[in-house]
Amino acid sequence: MRVRILRSYINDLADQNAVLVKTVEDLEADADGRVARLEAKLQKSSGVIKVQQSRMIVFVLILFYFINLTLIFTLRFILYFSLSFFCV
Repeated sequence: MRVRILRSYINDLADQNAVLVKTVEDLEADADGRVARLEAKLQKSSGVIKVQQSRMIVFVLILFYFINLTLIFTLRFILYFSLSFFCV
């Protein structure tokens, strides 16, 4: 009788262990899938960010170019009128 109870207990533990192993495997597979999806999203986002950074760099360079042109024309204007003033 006692042996039968112990065997039943061991069989129950083995069944519970099998269920636990299956659950852990399912959770691991689900986590791997989520990580893969997040990695894909991150790579896509990284590409978008790189494009936006490139566009921003081009915008800043163009802005600096126009600021430089404005500064050059302003200095030329000041120089022209300064020379006109002193030459008169």
